[in-house]
Amino acid sequence: MKYLKLNLTLIVLLAVLVAPGLLAAQLTNVTKDFSGLTGEGTLNVRVASGDVSVSVRNSTSVQVQVVNIDQRDTEHLKIYQEGNSIFVEFDPDNGRSDARFQITAPTAFHQDITTAGGDISISGEVLGNIKAKTAGGDISTDDIGGDVTLKTAGGDIRLGVAGGNAAV
Repeated sequence: MKYLKLNLTLIVLLAVLVAPGLLAAQLTNVTKDFSGLTGEGTLNVRVASGDVSVSVRNSTSVQVQVVNIDQRDTEHLKIYQEGNSIFVEFDPDNGRSDARFQITAPTAFHQDITTAGGDISISGEVLGNIKAKTAGGDISTDDIGGDVTLKTAGGDIRLGVAGGNAAV
């Protein structure tokens, strides 16, 4: 009886120590490239959580990298093209994720970015219009050639020079 109690205690202890490792997130990265984009287009980002970082450059391509996304959440990630617009959508089951979205886009692209929980940063000189909204993070931009609308419910906003109308 004493050995049975000891074995049962060891089994429970082992289960408590090993179970969290079995349930741990399997993190992965996802990359998608779009090329041959001409003229003005729009980058549309709608993510439930996660930081969004956009770097603009003089090119005709968009690259979307999603870093440290839980393998189980990839089924809730959509990255696709319609015409000259790129869409990034992410809404995990539990609404939370530590994924980071790192995107490069052409300077002529308009950007419409929303995250419910994360920072938004836009670097490089954007020639198009920008709409960026976060419920719980900071927003920072370099110079914007077009109109700018930036909103955050719980963070700081840093805006470079706006060439058009600015609403902050």
